Amino acid sequence: KEATSQERVEIRLALGQLKEGMVLSRDLYTSRGILLIPKEEVIRPAHIDKILNYHRIDPIVGGVWVYKPGAEV
Repeated sequence: KEATSQERVEIRLALGQLKEGMVLSRDLYTSRGILLIPKEEVIRPAHIDKILNYHRIDPIVGGVWVYKPGAEV
């Protein structure tokens, strides 16, 4: 599928690469299926703390999907 100017580009990041201001492009779940943060949410420092805390006891598998910074329409 070709990207159009209306689409945003998704990238997958490791948890350590997540930064404040990024926007989730997919819902973020733990390995047990707990929804931590819904898609389209702008990441704040509290989100990063929550993600890292949950990851210690209920790992997040597959990384975190965000919209590529600078690719927003």
